[in-house]
Amino acid sequence: MARNWAIVVGINQYSTFLSPLKYAKQDAELMCNLFKELEFDEICLFTEDSPPQRVGHRLLPTYPSYGYLHGFLLEVFKEPFLSTGDNLWFFFAGHGMQYANRDYLMLVDTHPSNVAATGISVDYIQEQLVRSGADNVILLLDACRNQGHRGVSQISREARQGVITISSCSPAEVSWEVDELQHGVFTYCLDEALNPRKENLEKLRCATVEGLNNHLRRRVPFVCEWYKKFPAQNPFTKIAPLEKSHLILFPKYARLEDVKRLQEDAQEAFSKRNLDFAEQLCIRANEAAQGQNKSVLDLLNQIQQKRLKISNLALPQIPLSQIVGEFNGLRDSRSTQLSEFTKQASQAVTDRLHDQYLGFRGFLTPKIQSVGRTFTSISTRNRKKTLGCLGLIGLGFLSLAVLRDVSSNHTPSHSSYQALESFLRSGNWIAADQETVNLILQNVGKPSLISLVPGDVNQVPCEVLSDIDRLWVQNSAGKFGFSVQKRVFLDIEKLAPTLERNTILSAFNTQVGWNSNEIWGSDSRPIKSGEFPAGHFPKTSFRVGFSNLIQKLSTCQF
Repeated sequence: MARNWAIVVGINQYSTFLSPLKYAKQDAELMCNLFKELEFDEICLFTEDSPPQRVGHRLLPTYPSYGYLHGFLLEVFKEPFLSTGDNLWFFFAGHGMQYANRDYLMLVDTHPSNVAATGISVDYIQEQLVRSGADNVILLLDACRNQGHRGVSQISREARQGVITISSCSPAEVSWEVDELQHGVFTYCLDEALNPRKENLEKLRCATVEGLNNHLRRRVPFVCEWYKKFPAQNPFTKIAPLEKSHLILFPKYARLEDVKRLQEDAQEAFSKRNLDFAEQLCIRANEAAQGQNKSVLDLLNQIQQKRLKISNLALPQIPLSQIVGEFNGLRDSRSTQLSEFTKQASQAVTDRLHDQYLGFRGFLTPKIQSVGRTFTSISTRNRKKTLGCLGLIGLGFLSLAVLRDVSSNHTPSHSSYQALESFLRSGNWIAADQETVNLILQNVGKPSLISLVPGDVNQVPCEVLSDIDRLWVQNSAGKFGFSVQKRVFLDIEKLAPTLERNTILSAFNTQVGWNSNEIWGSDSRPIKSGEFPAGHFPKTSFRVGFSNLIQKLSTCQF
């Protein structure tokens, strides 16, 4: 079942030159009560007199100042704690403005002459919220209030990928407060549409993002005109990607046609090979249908079958004897390049472990020709010395490669690793990655990645992680594995010890190539290890939470 987590902020009294508001705090409390009625899992309320919020073992202040809210976002969103199918909500009622082409929410101590340093940008809030792990982040911004209204709106004109933003009014409009309602018009209409205690049919049309947006665009201007608030405000919604407009936010209000439209979007995403997004949509459609929609279940099965097909890519292999034979033939053709052949031969053994020899012959010939031209420019005396040195170095490389090849025959005896070992030996990194996921899930007793929660990786025995890591390292010539990822992370940490952990994690993701869109690869071509940086695999580390894994590896003394 999807989890819902909410942060709610409302500010009436400002300690700077911003005018006080009448009902922003009441709006925040109304939304807090609405989320409770909707049975949200966690609600964090920030008002002038809200109590501290317990996060883990700590009580964090919830006074809506810059320092407290900024610190709260940093502390809570250090690690992902939600997952696919979950929703994270952020509601704000108060002043807002734009400065230097950036949108800012004005907090209790924000100074209008120094907004960049004392206000909190909408972009920063979105950046922190997407770290939660939820695939659905919803911002509800009832901002821009001033002297009976909430000012001229410039807030949230641009959509951010993965975020749904619903603003109380369009650019150049005002957001009204109404004394008779003792609330802002926008928040009043939100509660009116979604509160399960209120009997109306509107909620049956507000289960999706599109439905809620349509209701607000009809109802808010009507309420403004009814209470003679002119010009009327018109809420607007920004969605990225646009396909999220059919997302079901409230499964209990969803209709059959909502499920059908979401299923159609999932089918389209599947046809475009966007398997992750198709799966997200299916999960939400399945929950709204209470697991009873056979078509949705069939599509989920097709997605899994497609992933299995991708993971079963088999890469062609070239025997080591064939490569050595090619080197022998090349070696006989030009005796002056003998030592370079030896060096290249040893490199070929290493490349066999790295790339399964794909494209190696095309790479080799121009390299040797270039070396030959350079070698002939060396004097006879120095040429002899160079040959002797390169010969010794080449023999050393060959010995090391042979030892690596022999040592790779040593594998854990546990039968559970046979499939993983088979995939790794054939260079099928994607299938090996999926098999690594399966091994992790088996050891924590979870049926799928969706059911994993932060900290589950701590249940995996150290010897299991050690055995998996050894297989990855041995069969990739030291390029892939948990221990390789840990080494890359520690190297970055040493280079920038003063950076925040989230910044270091972001730099690590870039270093190992996890920031690219390539997750599963393509089923139309083989994938060579050389296409990925060191530490890229297993991507299991990313999918189970790398920050938790790195702590586990330290505990296991990797």
